[in-house]
Amino acid sequence: MQKNLKIRNNQRGATLIVALIIMIVLMLLGIAAVMTSNTQFKLAGNLQFQNAAKNKAENEIARIEDWLSEPGNALNACFTTYGSGCGKVYPIGQFSTVPDPRNIIDSSNDYMVELIGEKIAPPGAGLGDVCGSPGIAFDLNLYRITTVGTDARGATRYIQSVFQTRIPCGSVPAGGGVPSASLPA
Repeated sequence: MQKNLKIRNNQRGATLIVALIIMIVLMLLGIAAVMTSNTQFKLAGNLQFQNAAKNKAENEIARIEDWLSEPGNALNACFTTYGSGCGKVYPIGQFSTVPDPRNIIDSSNDYMVELIGEKIAPPGAGLGDVCGSPGIAFDLNLYRITTVGTDARGATRYIQSVFQTRIPCGSVPAGGGVPSASLPA
């Protein structure tokens, strides 16, 4: 019996210290796991808001491409001469350099359309072929469309697209008609 008491007296709580160290390590691992999952939750939420903004900008591009595809809209007079009623539609040469859309587009779900090339021979046309040559019934116009989409929490995405339309031979720019007014709201 005295032997057992003597052995117990030699132990000075080493097991208790080891157990406390293990508990502290486990607690720190738990805290790190909680913080990592919270950060990943925020990242996933931010990606969702950025995707919503991108979808809005892409929808705006599709809407403007539909507008340009309607007969006569690609020949709007605003693509020839910029005027006060032209809104965000610009002819070739309106800008000396590629404009920064953040200086022109001022609100969410806004746009700008620039004519960047006109009366371009279609693919397959010969070097000297022009509109009206045998087998060529149209030219191509190229447009740069820039849109912005903003979601409810303020995530903003700018998207640019280049779009081409067929212009029948002999077509002339249409007079009047403000593109921003004829675009759906």
